[in-house]
Amino acid sequence: MRPIAVMGDKRLPFQPEVPTFAEQGVPLKATLWYGLFAPGATSAQHVQAMNAAVNRAVEKVVAEKRVEPKWFAPRALSQSQFALLVKQETAIWGDVAQRSGIKLD
Repeated sequence: MRPIAVMGDKRLPFQPEVPTFAEQGVPLKATLWYGLFAPGATSAQHVQAMNAAVNRAVEKVVAEKRVEPKWFAPRALSQSQFALLVKQETAIWGDVAQRSGIKLD
């Protein structure tokens, strides 16, 4: 198999010869992310504590190089940064679902 494109907005450092879809004129971008959510009634204090604990764990994993950076690059985000990411992703993929006619059963 030979890769034809990268779905992210940047070329991969370990395969710099593989262009992004955007570089090939195809407006397709997708990223993979993980996050934690809490019920809406969770206190701000608990949310902040959870965010701080998760960010410490992410920073430790990065510092100890316990993940292969070419495949997965964990980033610690603040609550507001994560909220913005979720808002942007919801807008992008909500539009895709609407245009494609996807319906929930």
